[in-house]
Amino acid sequence: MKKKFVWILVSCLMVLSLVIVSCGEAEEEEIVKEPEEERVEETVVDPDTPKYGGTLVLTQNTPNDDWNQSVALTVNWNFLFDTIQAADWAKGNAGGYGSGESDWTSSYDRFDHYTTYVVEDYEWSIDESTDEATIVYQIRQGIHYYEIPGNSYSAEVGGREMTADDVAWTLQWQSRTVGNYLNVSNPYLRDAYIEKTGPWEVTVKFTGIKYLMPALTNLNGKYSIIRAPEAAEEDRFNTWQQQIGTGPFMVTDYVRESQGTIVKNPNYWGTDPIGPGKGNQLPYIDGISYLIIPDLSTRQAALRTGKIDTLFGFSLDDAGMMRQTAPELEELQYYGFTPSPLATIHMKITEPPFDDVKLRQAMIAATDFEEIRQGLNQGEGFILSYPFMYNQAYADLWMEIDDPAMPQKVKDLYTYDTDKAKQLLADAGYPDGFKVDVMSTNTLADYLSVLKDMWAKVGIELNLVIMDQSQLTSILNAHEQAPLSTGLSNSVGRFYQPWSFTGNPSYFNQSGINDPLINEKLDEVRSMALTDMPGAMHTFRDFINDYILEQAFAIPAPASPNTAFWWPWLRNYSGELQMLMGTYNKWVPWVWIDQDLKASMGY
Repeated sequence: MKKKFVWILVSCLMVLSLVIVSCGEAEEEEIVKEPEEERVEETVVDPDTPKYGGTLVLTQNTPNDDWNQSVALTVNWNFLFDTIQAADWAKGNAGGYGSGESDWTSSYDRFDHYTTYVVEDYEWSIDESTDEATIVYQIRQGIHYYEIPGNSYSAEVGGREMTADDVAWTLQWQSRTVGNYLNVSNPYLRDAYIEKTGPWEVTVKFTGIKYLMPALTNLNGKYSIIRAPEAAEEDRFNTWQQQIGTGPFMVTDYVRESQGTIVKNPNYWGTDPIGPGKGNQLPYIDGISYLIIPDLSTRQAALRTGKIDTLFGFSLDDAGMMRQTAPELEELQYYGFTPSPLATIHMKITEPPFDDVKLRQAMIAATDFEEIRQGLNQGEGFILSYPFMYNQAYADLWMEIDDPAMPQKVKDLYTYDTDKAKQLLADAGYPDGFKVDVMSTNTLADYLSVLKDMWAKVGIELNLVIMDQSQLTSILNAHEQAPLSTGLSNSVGRFYQPWSFTGNPSYFNQSGINDPLINEKLDEVRSMALTDMPGAMHTFRDFINDYILEQAFAIPAPASPNTAFWWPWLRNYSGELQMLMGTYNKWVPWVWIDQDLKASMGY
């Protein structure tokens, strides 16, 4: 029995070992597999990565007749030239990769929003003992004027390198030529020392420390476009063929009242500063087709049908219609100049009756701003648009009327109150009211009719004197207007050098304001802005709220937003209009056309 048991035990062990071996072989078979195909890693392409090619189609309503560009450039064609400094693209949205400090829609000028272009670096200094300010520019090397086949002016320049001599010549020409902007608006530069002081250095020196802040922006941007002196005839640039610069684009053909043809400068020195395209050579698009379309409805139809890529300046009504008829469009609402049918009403304070502040305050109290906002502005926007309009980059400068920090005396002044208006009229010597003329254009007739009805309730009889814009501008510049006049003087511009209440009476300073307290405060603000821009804005904002608004120099028009529209295939674009003061379309070098998307949308 013992042997039998042992044999059974051995047999079981043998069976068990066979099972183990069998399982081991099975496991071995599972481990040894056929080699898999080699896996190829797919490269994920960021959809925001810019692509080269394509033509951008833009439009404007008037031909370019000031090719000389002595006053303010042909503002829609800023992409033809480089300047000493220009707007820093990375300070805006920049396709979603920027800092968002500005939406690049409104006209403003902050010298800390510039970045260097034809200069690599600069420094400024002041000498209080002599009241002199000095700016020293170090000029960037390796920038060349572009060559346009068949253009005799371009051939003369020959693609040569831009020099410090060119920069010095440009600034001398702009500041010393009668009629040029720098000469007209910046008299401290007329006799300034502007010379080449090193192989790649230009020095500007002038009398008046208080002018340093304006100089740091006036000598940048659109007023310092660098040109080749060889392209000038008698120091003028009167034709489109003479527009020879170092910018990202160049004009190759122009038919007045029809179209301009602009192509990329293939040797442009600039690169993309931010985002998936960082370091790429600019520009991305091959060129620009610029259509001259005077009629507004035709321009809007061109956008609606995809014949142009973007259009801005839509009023509330027009924007609503565009959303209905072209829902694929992208959009941005922004605030700029007060759009028609509204406008600031300026009171001529240099003559009776509006030399009396009580009478001016009566006009404010007799105006129902909220009714205007709800009615004409469809409940959109805000009331306070004077002396400055809201601007994202100048948010520290502006405050709405209902802000808790707004002084109560200003809130009371802007509260519609006919009894208060009548009392102020009586205090000013007009207990029975008075008759007054307002000079304006027919585009504002409806708005003025609303004001006429309001003011009639307190005894103010408004008489409309209607004329065309050119005639009104001429009268305003001569300061020969009626006691009331309309205008567009509430763009922020340079808040430390505000045209709307400084300088000689003009189209901008329609009220004829020359207030010692304002002038003194502006000197303080300009000095502060050199090192503390936010602090300067806060200081001036408090002064506006505490003093300027109470003076009631003008009757603001409740502001409503404008709208910019663009097609989705216009990439790296967020509704940018002007990058710093008056430089329209400076955004063009950074955008690109998604040609696949455009084709898929049927265009």
